[in-house]
Amino acid sequence: MIPTDIDKILICEPDPDYRARPALSWSRLKVLDTSPLLYRWRLTHPRPDTPALSFGRAVHLRVLQPDMYSDEVVAYTGKTRRGKAWDAFSEEHAGRQIITQTEEATIAAIAAAVESHPDAGPMVAGLDYAERSIAWTEDGRDMRARCDLIRFANGRVLLVDLKTARDI
Repeated sequence: MIPTDIDKILICEPDPDYRARPALSWSRLKVLDTSPLLYRWRLTHPRPDTPALSFGRAVHLRVLQPDMYSDEVVAYTGKTRRGKAWDAFSEEHAGRQIITQTEEATIAAIAAAVESHPDAGPMVAGLDYAERSIAWTEDGRDMRARCDLIRFANGRVLLVDLKTARDI
């Protein structure tokens, strides 16, 4: 549970080492609920990347950090991800997330839908803190969360979570 007393929450700068930190998080608690043995194993064996996770990261960038999107993500225009053309493209764009043209179109449509939505649009316009970590202590335990978006408005704190799914 995230505390309601905002003065007890530390909002961190973008944190590339977030997953390496030992504090408890919702994701870790979900694994613990499955099995304590799995929890212990996951501490040293991160969850493998999947196409769905990769797609979700690209959507997050496009919607929540649009200024970073073109630096981090590139669409491959070729037909197959093999052969000399693919090898040259992936080498040229090493370090960037490579998506298909179909994924690019879907990501653009998702971003347009969010931005034009009467409730969601204003939430993502004029972003305050995107993809930021928060940390606090609860009952003597260090806790952490990665918030997709933190907004401050009218004396309130709004935590926004953006999800992609194959089927709602």
